[in-house]
Amino acid sequence: MLSSRSIPALFVLLAACGGKPQVEAPTANSAELARDACVEQHCPEGSDEGCAAASCTLQEADWKVRVDRIGWDGDTRTVSVSARLEHTPARIGEEEIKRTRPVHVGVTVVTTDGEEVDLLVQTLFPAALDAPVIFSTTLEADARDVLIGVWDRKIEPCDVDRYGCKAFGFVLDDSLASWPPKLYSEGQRQRILPNPLTIRVAGPASSDDLKAAVKSSAELFGSEVKLEPQGPLRGTLEAPELRYADDHDAYLAGVVASYLAPGLGVETLTVKQVADLPVVFELAVPTF
Repeated sequence: MLSSRSIPALFVLLAACGGKPQVEAPTANSAELARDACVEQHCPEGSDEGCAAASCTLQEADWKVRVDRIGWDGDTRTVSVSARLEHTPARIGEEEIKRTRPVHVGVTVVTTDGEEVDLLVQTLFPAALDAPVIFSTTLEADARDVLIGVWDRKIEPCDVDRYGCKAFGFVLDDSLASWPPKLYSEGQRQRILPNPLTIRVAGPASSDDLKAAVKSSAELFGSEVKLEPQGPLRGTLEAPELRYADDHDAYLAGVVASYLAPGLGVETLTVKQVADLPVVFELAVPTF
């Protein structure tokens, strides 16, 4: 995020109820205050030494990015994104720890030639953490991947050797969540799926099951699902597997595989990249 060499558009938006709030610095750490209150309530004097650990352990906040739609119009080179955050506050015992600082959502598009184009930074204040992130803009090149990051801090002004600091005067730091989910931990990417989204089966697999499994992924990108003629099993196949061709489809291949696994009677459906696969996804089931 905020590391592009060429940025045709950057929008800094504020989402808050009644304008930008002035958040006062707390006089003590809110988590410490919540823990002290929990211990006082649940662990009176004379309680077992393990009471505080058992009853007043910190449960970290949980953050997820839910993408509702990613659109791409190749004729006008227009990309559109609709996404939102899902947030479960931190807790200590039964006490919810309210967040007092905003979070910052950054959206980056990676072009087909590998250039990262930072498009948007949207600040969500505590009263509006569920505000949608919706925008549309045109690009100078064709888009390949859309990356979304949620950050705990916006450092402004900044004095670090990072492009975002030099170009914009701020950097985003301390990742809370991303889409794809393993973007920052494993470098996971997900390309904009083609339209139509081609699928096929190999062996005695159900094309209806595969259609149902890819439905949500196709809807995410506005793609029509197209079933191609059945493909060959290819070599010795000992267990069902879901195959994909493009290495930037690994994330959604995992999502599709998770949907299919119960119906195939397996705990985990193997996901395998096959570079010369002529379709986006293929479900292969061995013949016994």
